[in-house]
Amino acid sequence: MLVAWISNTLDDWLRFTIGDYDYVSELWVHLQQRYCVVSGTRVCQLKNSLGECKQTTTESVTEYFGRLSKIWTELLQYSRVPKCSCGQCKCNITKQVGDMRDEDYLYYFMIGLDNSYEAIRAQLLAQTPLPHVDNAYQAVINTERLCSKDGKPKENVLAFKVDSRVKSSSGDGEKPFCTHCNREGHDKD
Repeated sequence: MLVAWISNTLDDWLRFTIGDYDYVSELWVHLQQRYCVVSGTRVCQLKNSLGECKQTTTESVTEYFGRLSKIWTELLQYSRVPKCSCGQCKCNITKQVGDMRDEDYLYYFMIGLDNSYEAIRAQLLAQTPLPHVDNAYQAVINTERLCSKDGKPKENVLAFKVDSRVKSSSGDGEKPFCTHCNREGHDKD
C-alpha cells in the first residue's frame, strides 16, 4: 500500500524511471540515493546569494526580509548540526549552534538593509547581547513606518547651500545681496 502511495504521488515521467519495488523501505532508499544528494554547489550558490541579498531602493523591508528568509531557510535544509560528544549533553551544543545561526541571520539582515536604515542598524548592532533577528526586524519595520507615508519609503532629501551674494557684472568684486528687499548693492544689516 505504501509503495503504491509513493509511486502514485510521483510525476509520470519520474515514476517510469524507478522500477518496481515490493518493500517501501527499498523504494525509499532508492529515491533517497537518487534525489536527496546534498550538493556542495547549491550550498555555495545559497551562501553567495545571502551575501548579495540587498534591499533595493523601491523595496520595503518586508519584501527584502522575505527574499532573505527564503534563501536562509533553504540553506538551513543543507546544514548539519554537530552532535554532542560529552555523552550527557551538558554542553547544550544544539542551543549553541542555534544561537550562532541566529546571530549570522541577524548580520545578513543588517548588512543588506538600505543605507537609509543606517542609524537603526548601528543602534541594533551596538546592543549587548545582540537582539534576536525577529526583534531587529520589528525595530526596522517600526522605523520604516515612522519614516514613510502609505508604507512607502521616504525619498532621500538633498540639501543645497545657496550663496546669496551676487557677483558684480562690472568685475569689481562681490556686492552684498539684501535678502529683505531682494536687491543687490546693499545689505539690510
